[in-house]
Amino acid sequence: IRYSLSMTERVSSVGFLALEQAFDPNPLIVSPNSSILDLLSAMGQIYTLTGEPLRTRSPVQIGDALVMQGSRLLGIVTRKDLARLVESGQELIGLTTAEVMTLPVITLNPTDDWDIFTLLHLFRQHQIGHLPVIDAQNQLVGVLTQRSLLQAVDPIEFCDQIAQLKQTADDQTRQLEQTVTQHQQLVETLEVTEARHCAAKTRLHEVLKTACTAITQLRFLTDGTCEIDYCSPGCEVVYGYTDAELQADPQLWRSCVLPEDWDTILHPNLENIFAARPSTVEFRFLRRDGSIVWISETITSNWDEVTHSWLVTIVALDITQRKHTEVTLEKSQALYKSLADVLPLCLFRKDRSGRITFANPAFSSSLGVLPSDCIGKTDLDLGVPLDLAEKYQAADQAVFQQGEMLEQVEILEQPETGERRYIQMIKVPVPDATGQIVEVQGMFWDVTDRIQIEKAQELQSFLLQNIAEGVCLVRAIDEVIVYT
Repeated sequence: IRYSLSMTERVSSVGFLALEQAFDPNPLIVSPNSSILDLLSAMGQIYTLTGEPLRTRSPVQIGDALVMQGSRLLGIVTRKDLARLVESGQELIGLTTAEVMTLPVITLNPTDDWDIFTLLHLFRQHQIGHLPVIDAQNQLVGVLTQRSLLQAVDPIEFCDQIAQLKQTADDQTRQLEQTVTQHQQLVETLEVTEARHCAAKTRLHEVLKTACTAITQLRFLTDGTCEIDYCSPGCEVVYGYTDAELQADPQLWRSCVLPEDWDTILHPNLENIFAARPSTVEFRFLRRDGSIVWISETITSNWDEVTHSWLVTIVALDITQRKHTEVTLEKSQALYKSLADVLPLCLFRKDRSGRITFANPAFSSSLGVLPSDCIGKTDLDLGVPLDLAEKYQAADQAVFQQGEMLEQVEILEQPETGERRYIQMIKVPVPDATGQIVEVQGMFWDVTDRIQIEKAQELQSFLLQNIAEGVCLVRAIDEVIVYT
């Protein structure tokens, strides 16, 4: 196994050295055919391949043996290999190094800049005593041992490198502590955020569960099918079916819409959905209990490029009560209009600016115009003399300010004939939903005949009383001459 820096993690960035500086000057080398007995003997002395002693090695210097064929490394025989061999009791006579050598051999690439710490780490990692250095042609360049490695390093420089390494380790430790602290803070923040999110989700669910509103999210796919992604608990209140029932069957909602409303209201509204135009529709819906309710749906939509579908959000309300109220109001208004149209009384309404907001045919006929011609006009606009218009306006403002009914008899004198006409006038305040008076409603009618009868009766009673008393008077009372 040949190690290069791309195959192992460098322990530090200091302590680089040229490998040849740390080569063992006297490695123990044997041939593959060397006898194990000779190798055991050589562990005490170094011999050449011819068997002649070269020099005696101290026990401390005794190391492993490299098995070489010329300059090519074949394997390695370690002292541990020999110890296990002796302990096994195996016959050693005739046994060669090729038969017991260890393969593969862990080697180094000589072209890399190795640092001492990485090299020491390799020794410890593989529990070896030698690291042969082999070039690209598989030729032995040299051999490293832990002893030769440490001897090649300057102690002072080595201490400096250790100090640098310690400083680097301290810096990295502080950075790691900061990273851990930031990570813990981030985890705590995420936990708090998650707790808040869960609480908010729970509150929202409770609100949606009790609300009289149904929220639905669905998607229209390009193949024309529909998938429901979400239904709020309020669906049961509005539609009469649970959210689970509506989600399980996308056709359930469609089947409960009255056919005529689907054809005239909902189906045409699909155009707005596919154009991303917000819309509101009102239609009738058949509940499970057989009752028919009115539903109002506010619909928004947008195109989703990821799923290639239309995402649709629907907010629905039960407006049955409102619809019943509207029908009742329409009937009431129709009845009011029918009465106003046939009554001989002149009916009108005015806003605070004195403009007419309603006029029945009798009122408009008294002015010689149509009812539609009166709307938005003032008394002056309709040709009422200035003095009368100001008088009418003052009466209107009194009703606005006092908030009470005003009743009075107006005397009108015809300019052409000088004839007097008596008009009964009643004006009442009309409040809005908040109680604020916003209009005055009035009605008037001609009571001339009634007034004349009352005056004649009054005169007759006066005459009869005076005749009975024997009183004779001469005076003119309403064109009647009485003589005493």
